[in-house]
Amino acid sequence: MVAWRRWPPVPRSAAKAWLRPKADLVGGRLGVALASFANIFEPEVIVIGGGVIAAGELLLEPARRELEARALRPMNRTPVVAAELGEDAGMIGAAAMARIELEKAEG
Repeated sequence: MVAWRRWPPVPRSAAKAWLRPKADLVGGRLGVALASFANIFEPEVIVIGGGVIAAGELLLEPARRELEARALRPMNRTPVVAAELGEDAGMIGAAAMARIELEKAEG
């Protein structure tokens, strides 16, 4: 049986120093995917939502850098923004699409 320990509080600066390289790696990989997406679909804006957006700029900043470095011009300037609905964006979008489909079926 594992006994859980209570760790002493970690200063915010130490936590960010530990998290930064990991967020840079994940954000960079997200940026690679966004570059491919932007090159293929040419969106006006890329909106990131769901649970991943809890990391905010810590994740979006490296993603934007990678998008700018890898995507073709002018797609490398595509804005990448956080969803205004935050973590609920996907759920609300799915509900909206379901409603549209129901209205089509009824009409």
